[in-house]
Amino acid sequence: MDAVEDLAKEQGYSRVGLGVGSDDFRARSLYEHRGYKDSGFGEYRESGSYVDKDGQQQSWEEICVYLIKKLGYQNWDVGDLG
Repeated sequence: MDAVEDLAKEQGYSRVGLGVGSDDFRARSLYEHRGYKDSGFGEYRESGSYVDKDGQQQSWEEICVYLIKKLGYQNWDVGDLG
């Protein structure tokens, strides 16, 4: 994650974001510990498909929340996303 955040800063981005499963409390805690905050956009659905090791197409679906981290400093408010 450090590499992605550093690359984003080097390329002039002021924020990075990611989606996390709304019921994945351990992952969300990790991201929040790293400075990510709930974007306030609400829950959204991600879905996709892939081919498994047996060559069968499988589908997945997950309810997520979008977290954002402002790069450069840690103390900011979600209302400061604009």
